[in-house]
Amino acid sequence: MGDTRFKNGLALGSYNNFYATTAGVFAQADTTPDVTDGVLFYSNNTSNTTITHFDLTVVGGGAGSNAGAFEGKVIKVIFLDNSTGLANTGNLKLATSDNLQGKNNWIELIYHNSAWIECGRSLNQSNFITVDSRTWLVASDVVPNVSTGNVIIRGRGPHVTLNLVHDSTGNLALRRAIGGYDGQLLTIIAGGDSQSLVIVNSAAADTFVCVTSASSTQFRLATSASVTFVKYLNKWHELVPIFSNSSTLMST
Repeated sequence: MGDTRFKNGLALGSYNNFYATTAGVFAQADTTPDVTDGVLFYSNNTSNTTITHFDLTVVGGGAGSNAGAFEGKVIKVIFLDNSTGLANTGNLKLATSDNLQGKNNWIELIYHNSAWIECGRSLNQSNFITVDSRTWLVASDVVPNVSTGNVIIRGRGPHVTLNLVHDSTGNLALRRAIGGYDGQLLTIIAGGDSQSLVIVNSAAADTFVCVTSASSTQFRLATSASVTFVKYLNKWHELVPIFSNSSTLMST
């Protein structure tokens, strides 16, 4: 069957695809999956994988370059996992920076002049996340590793809110917000009754750079307090408001 299966409509992929066959499912950890045949594809990686390009092969090994043979080809990729990202580099031209995908999202690209150019994407996951100290004990789509204080925010909107709810079973220490992109905002709220919520600060990727904290390693959010960060160069930087007063002259 071809890519269209309905007389008065459009269906991508072959009949019974995905449910009965593995057609269109990328191989595990393939950073340059082949998309020569078909329109609809799926990622389902179980380990962190960054796709840097989508390969094309001239059918039958005939003469001519991929640029000429596949100019205008369109593909759609559905992400079934939280482990796959796309690198905004080289011949992969995306609207924003790396790691923008996420489970149950999709992206559409068109092939032009040897490059894949983004046409559109979805952000189907909620931009409001709630975790508590019990959440750290179970791996999930939000918590990638048990008891590490890491939260996945990949696949969400330009401004994500993370609600931290302390529970009596243990302290809640946030260490990383994984999968953001440059310019994305993250607001963290202490939504519980306790003031023992601790955010750890370090130089590692996806961690928090804090300028208002007296400590170089951590700070605490009091009940109902909040703080906002912006992602830049693989770290979350605290946004600090600037206040003017009668004794200060502000200029640009």
